[in-house]
Amino acid sequence: MVLALQLLFNSHTTPQHRWAGLRRAAGLSTIFSVAMGALLVLASIARAADPAMPASVDVLDKNAVWRTFQSTQKLVPFTGGAEVSRDVRNRAAHIDWRYGCRDGPLPPAGWNTLDFDDQHWLRSTFEPINPSGAQGNLIQRLGVIGYRVQIGVDDPGAVKDLTIALEYLGGVLVYVNGQEVGRRDMPVGQLEPGTPADPHPVECYDLKADANVKATTRREPRRASFTIPANVLRKGVNVLAIENRRSSYRLEGLTGGEREVSDNFWSPVGIYGVTLKASSDAGLSKARVPVRFWNAGPLVPVDSKLADCAPFEVLRPVTLSGARGAVGSGQFVVSGDAPLANLRATPGPLTGPGGAVIPASAVRIRYAQLAKPGDRRYQNLADTAPADATTVPVWVSVDIPADAKPGEYTSELAVSGPATRNVPLRLEVFGWNLPKPAEWKSWSNFFQSPESLAIAYQVPLWSDKHFALIEQSMRFQAGLGERLAVVHACRSSLTNQRTMVLFRRKDGKIVPDMSVVERYLTLYQKVIGTPTHAVLNLWDPRAEASKTQDPDTATEVDVYDGDTYKVERLPLFGQPGTEETWLPVVEGMRAIMKKLNWPEERMIFGTQWDSHTGPVSTPFFAKHFPTVKWVSYTHGWQPPKPLELGLYINPEAGGGMGSRNAGHGWRMVTKVPSMTCMRFWLSGGNDPAYFRQGCLNAHMDGFLGAGGMGMDFLPLQVKTADGRTKNHSIWMSGAAGQAGNIGRVVRGAPSCMVWAGPQGPASTISYECFRDGMQDAQALIYVADNAKNPKLPPELAKRAGGANATVSRTVSQQRILSDGAYQDAISETYRLAAEMQAVLGK
Repeated sequence: MVLALQLLFNSHTTPQHRWAGLRRAAGLSTIFSVAMGALLVLASIARAADPAMPASVDVLDKNAVWRTFQSTQKLVPFTGGAEVSRDVRNRAAHIDWRYGCRDGPLPPAGWNTLDFDDQHWLRSTFEPINPSGAQGNLIQRLGVIGYRVQIGVDDPGAVKDLTIALEYLGGVLVYVNGQEVGRRDMPVGQLEPGTPADPHPVECYDLKADANVKATTRREPRRASFTIPANVLRKGVNVLAIENRRSSYRLEGLTGGEREVSDNFWSPVGIYGVTLKASSDAGLSKARVPVRFWNAGPLVPVDSKLADCAPFEVLRPVTLSGARGAVGSGQFVVSGDAPLANLRATPGPLTGPGGAVIPASAVRIRYAQLAKPGDRRYQNLADTAPADATTVPVWVSVDIPADAKPGEYTSELAVSGPATRNVPLRLEVFGWNLPKPAEWKSWSNFFQSPESLAIAYQVPLWSDKHFALIEQSMRFQAGLGERLAVVHACRSSLTNQRTMVLFRRKDGKIVPDMSVVERYLTLYQKVIGTPTHAVLNLWDPRAEASKTQDPDTATEVDVYDGDTYKVERLPLFGQPGTEETWLPVVEGMRAIMKKLNWPEERMIFGTQWDSHTGPVSTPFFAKHFPTVKWVSYTHGWQPPKPLELGLYINPEAGGGMGSRNAGHGWRMVTKVPSMTCMRFWLSGGNDPAYFRQGCLNAHMDGFLGAGGMGMDFLPLQVKTADGRTKNHSIWMSGAAGQAGNIGRVVRGAPSCMVWAGPQGPASTISYECFRDGMQDAQALIYVADNAKNPKLPPELAKRAGGANATVSRTVSQQRILSDGAYQDAISETYRLAAEMQAVLGK
C-alpha cells in the first residue's frame, strides 16, 4: 500500500499510470485491502486535487509585470537511499563550480508582505524560458526565486473563486499579504530558508549526451493551482507573492562525464507561467489612473517592453545613498496613457539630522530616453523630458558635500506637467569620506575619440569649438578616475582614423607637428591630472608584413599641406627613413611631458594586440628606445623580446596576469599593472547592474580595474561616395583588413559611455552606474586594506575581514543577481568604513 500511495501522490504520474501502479502494488493482497486502499487513495486525491478553474475573468495574465528576487544556491543532493560513488559527487560539485551555484543571499524577512520596499527588485513577466539561452544560463544557477505583485480589492467579501495557476519546475509556495495560501512539491511543516523542493523523477537527471534528449521529455513543468481564501484579502492594495525553490538533485540519476554534465546540466527551478483569475470582477478594483508613478532602483533596467507598472504598485520614497564627497543615484518612473508633455520634477532641499541641510542645488534631475528608436533599454540622460514619450524614467543624482553630516535626509520632488505629485526622496549619507577620483586605488581607462566628437557636432577638427567638446568629454573620464593619456601618432585599428600628430612636408622630408599633442595633453593635465601612463600610439598590427600588406608602406598617418591633409603610408619601422620621421615624434612627446612635469618613465608605446611587432620593427624600437615599455591589449601575448611590457589590458575576465591577485586586484602584486575590459558583460546592451559591478568584478578577478573601453565613440551618420547616408562608428573601424584581428580582442566591449547631447557629450545610465560602482570599490578597498589594523577593536576587525565576501555573495558569474541584496551589502560596507574611519582617523 505504501508503494500505491507513493504512485498516486506523484504529481508527474497520470491517472492511468497511477491505477496500473496500484494493481502492480496490490500483488497477492486481498481484494478487500486493495479496495480499502483505493478508497483511501481516492479520498486523498479529492482532498489534494487542484480546484477546478471556473469560467473567469483575468486578474493577472502572462503579461503582468512582477518584481523578482534571485538567489544562487548550491545543489542539495538527494540519493533516494542509493549508494552514490565519489565520482558522481565530484561531478555534482563540478556543476556548482561551473555554473556559480554558491549560497547567495536569500529573500529578506518580510519580503512577501505589503509593507516591504521592492524598488530595488528586478521586473519581469513570465515568458517561456529558453534553457539554452541567457535566461536559461541564469536559471541554472538559482536556488530560490521570489516574485511579488500588487492587486487591488474594493470588497474582499465579494471576490469569488480567486484562483492562481502555475507552471513551474521545483516547488512553489504562494502567499497573500505575507500569509501562506498554498504550497506544492515542497516538504510539509516549517521550512528552513534553504530547504529544497521535492525532487523530480530520477530519469530527469540523465545528462549523457545520447540520453539527454530523451530526458527532456520528462522535464515538463509541474502544474498547480490554488483558490485564495477571501479572508486573507484586505480592502485596497494586496500583495501576491510566489516563492520558487529548486528541487534537490537526484545524484543516483546523475549520469555523463564531466563535459556532458557541464554542457547538459539541467536545473529544476523556474516558473514558466502564472495566471490569476476570478469567476467575476465583483469586489476587484478596476480603477486605472491615466498617469502612474512607480519605483525603479538605479540598477533596475526600465525596458520599453516593460514600460509600465503593475496597476496597483505603491510609490515609495525614492532611496539614494552615498559617502561624503560621493554622488548618490536614484530613479523613479512616470508612465501614462498619453504622451507626458511638459513633465518636470523640481527638487527641494534635503533636511537631515540635527537640522542639517543639503541644498536643492546639489540635486540634479535628468530624464532617460531610448538611445535610438526601437531600442529596449532607456539609456540617455537629458535635462528635459521628451514631449512625446509615454514612459519617462526620472534619474535623481545628489552631489553629497564632503562635510555633510552622516544620517538620513528627506525631501520631496515636485512633479508637474500631465499630473502633479510630490515624490518623496530619502538619502542616507554614510560617514566615510570618499577620496577624489584621482586618488582612487581602482583604475579605469575609457579611450577618447576626438574625431567622433568633431563629426557628430560638425566642427572643424582641432578647432577651439572642438577642444571645448573634448574638454566636456574629458570631464566624464575624470569622473571615473581615468589613468591613461593617449596620443595617436598613427591610424589605429581600434580607436582612430585621424592622427593627433600632424605630419607636414618640409624640405622634401616628413616632419611631425606636435602642437595639437601639446594642447591636448595640457588640457588633460588641467581636467584629469597626471596620468599613470602616457601612451604614444605609434604602432598598429597592419604595420607588419603579411601576405596582404606591403611591408615597406604600412604605417598610415595624416600628412598636411597647409590646412588640408591626405593619408599617406610611411615605411615600416626599421626601414630607411623611419629614424628621421619617428625619433622627433618621441622626442617631442618627451619634451611636452617634461613641460607638464610628467615623469619621463610614464611614457609607453602602443599598442601590441594579438598581433605584435615583428622581426623588422622590434629591433628598431629596441635600439632607439630600449627603456620605453609597451601597452598590450591582448589575450596574453607578451611583446617580443627584448621589448618589455609596461601595461596589460586583458579583454576578458579572469586568467592572464590577474589570476595571481584574485579577490584583491587593486593591490596588484604582479610586476606589470593589469586591467580588463571584461568585454562580454560590459557590452552596451547589458543592464545597469553590469556597469555598477564592473570595477568590483575586475578586482575579484585580480585586476587593477576596467580598461580598454570607449568613452565617446558616438554613433555617427556619414555620407558615402555615392551620396548615401550610412551609420558609422570610429570604434574598431580604422583598419582595413584588420577588423578581424582587433575584433577578437574588443568585441562586446562598450564603446560609448556618453551620448551626443544638445550642448555636448551628456551622461548615460551606464556611465552613472559605472561611476557608482567605482565609488563602491573604494569603500571596499578601504575596509579590506585596514581590516588588520591593530587599532581596530576585535569585533570591528572581524566584520571588516568578511566585508568583501559579503558583497561578492550577491554576484554570480559577473552579474549582480539581486539588486536589493547588493544594495544592502554595499550599504553595510559603507557603514563599516565609517566606523573604521572614526577609529583610525582620515
